[in-house]
Order: sequence, then structure tokens, then C-alpha cells
Amino acid sequence: MTDRQKEILRAYIESGNSSTIAAKKLNISDRYIREVIQLLRETYGQDIANPENQSGKIGHVSGKVTSQLKINKDGEFVEVQKWVREYPAQDFEKHFVDSLIRLIPAKPPQEKTREEKNLKNQCAVFAIGDPHIGLLVWDKQTGENYDTEKAIEMHKEIFTDLLSKIDYIDEIIIAPLGDIVESDTRSRTTEKNKNVLDADFYFKAVDAAARMLTYMIESASQKANFIRVYIPPGNHDWHTAQHISRYLEAYYREWENVFIDTEPTKQKFYRYGVNYFCFAHTDTEKADVLASYMIQRNGGIDYASSIFRMIFGGHTHNEMVIYKNGIRFERFNTLSPRNSWASEMSFLSPREMHVLHFDKEKGQIGRNIRTVQ
Repeated sequence: MTDRQKEILRAYIESGNSSTIAAKKLNISDRYIREVIQLLRETYGQDIANPENQSGKIGHVSGKVTSQLKINKDGEFVEVQKWVREYPAQDFEKHFVDSLIRLIPAKPPQEKTREEKNLKNQCAVFAIGDPHIGLLVWDKQTGENYDTEKAIEMHKEIFTDLLSKIDYIDEIIIAPLGDIVESDTRSRTTEKNKNVLDADFYFKAVDAAARMLTYMIESASQKANFIRVYIPPGNHDWHTAQHISRYLEAYYREWENVFIDTEPTKQKFYRYGVNYFCFAHTDTEKADVLASYMIQRNGGIDYASSIFRMIFGGHTHNEMVIYKNGIRFERFNTLSPRNSWASEMSFLSPREMHVLHFDKEKGQIGRNIRTVQ
């Protein structure tokens, strides 16, 4: 039994065998709790406490002896007897829990509550440039083999590494900056220009992208008081970005500490203290026009109430920074390798993920970057 399974089992037992209560304690999904408990039932349910050389009844638990033939080391058939417990149906749950609890070590010191932790009034923004989940590339064309599962593992590994550098803070924002999947349809083309893409099966890519985001959300929930997710649509995923947002909103509907933006807009806005953010794919938006809109929206209140303003963009797969009307406009690199078209055009740029750190009253205070070769 893994440490994580023991932690889940302990929470399940302490919650009166309620997966819903245990899920809220651990900030993971109810469904995941139930899946782990079912796995433990199947693994340990009948043989977890195997009484040697006993038969008949033990307390109020009845049993029976079964026999079967086996071949010993001399090649002879011998009869082997085995004692099998039989529980009344209504007592099965109790005996299942009593058996498994023996595997759990002594309970560690009670972890501090979120209120007791040294909560910092800071926000971390994970700027995830164009994930392109479902992209397929071949080393003969591009210099690297890359597929859906490799994309997921790379994003998860680098996200986890950057997350480990964060203390317990107020908020974490997860922002894939458009093109979360390589193709928006089963035809493996872009919607507007009908460009043919080197893409995996559409629904496989969508499922993988959703798994990646749930991993990020549930990991981040261990490091922050509140999680926000903004998924602006890009030219590769205009429909899919909207659908995944709604899927996540439904999945986390009972999580009071998770907000999923589902507005059908290309730009997403949020102000954290004196920090004012815009998240967009920036495939169609001009920097000066978007900056002007950012100033005027919401009656200018967000702009006037902030000292640090920033537009997070993607699309071009390379870094670019300019300033317009006191607003920082930055495009972020992607972790994905170049596709066949980019290889033919001899495009090459660093592959990175950034996490930017903001203080609620001071503005930006730092940044961490993880680069892959």
C-alpha cells in the first residue's frame, strides 16, 4: 500500500466511511477517493488478515475450510487446506475497515489548518504557453519524437518542479495561453485556415489535456488558499478551450477553493490587489488595441486601482516583451517542440514554462523559469 493510499484510507475511516467528506479534507475529488477504496477492497478485502490454522468461528465471524490438490517438490499430489472467512453482509464494511487499519502506521502529528499556516498575501501565475496537446512529430523531420503522452508527462513534471519552489500562498493562477490542444476537430485542421495538422486522435488529446489540468489544479491546491483557471481560446482550439473549461467547472463544482472561468471571450481579466492581468492567445489582438481596452474596461476601475499591469500572450512560440500605455505585453515560449511546418521554415526558439510571483500590495516580486532542451 502506498503512502498516498494510506493517507486516503485514513481520511476515509476518520470521515465515517464517507468519500465525500474525505475528499473535502484532502482537496481531491470524491470519485478519486471511491476509486482508491475500491482498489483496496479488491487487493486486500478477503486476505488482509489471514488467520493461520483456524477454523469454525472467531468471535461472531464464521468461516470454512476449503481443500485443493497441489504438487509438492517431489512431484506428488498433496491436499492443501485453507481457512476462508465468511462475513455477514451487514458486517462486511466493518471487517474490511478493521483489517485495513492494521496496515496504517501510527497517525502523524495533526497538520496545521490553512488558517494556522503562514499564509502569504501573494499570487503565482503559471504562464503555460501553447501546450498543443496531441501534437505528433517525428525525429526524421523535426529532430525529436513527440506525442500526446510525452506532452502530458513533460508539462506535469515541469509544473511540479516549479510548484515545489512556492511556499503556501494566497492564490495560484493556471493559465494555458491558447492552443491547449493541437487540433480542434476530428479532421485535424484549424478552423479558420483549414491547415492540415500532424495531430493525434482528437478525443484522445482532449482527454489528455483534461487530465493534465486536473493534475495541475489538485497539485496547486496543496500550495495555495485559492486556485483560478483561465483558458483563453486560440486559433487551434477555439471550441475545445470552451468545452474543457465547462468540463472543469462541472468537475470542481463542489470545490469552494477552485474557480474555473467559463466566459466565452477571447480575453480573460483579473485583478489581484494592485496587479491587473489579461490572459489571451494574442493571435488576433494588437498590443496597443488590447492595452487600450484593458484600460477602459470595467469603467477604468481595475486600471486605476493597480500599479502593475500585464498582458499574458502566446501564439508565436517565442518570447516578446513591449510596453503600451504602462502595460507590459509579453508573449511566452511553449514547451512543445516545433512541428513539421516550423521545421521546414527553420524556426527554433527556447522551450520554457514560467511562473511569475506577485505581492498583493507591492506588485511583481519574482519569476521562476524551467527550460527543456
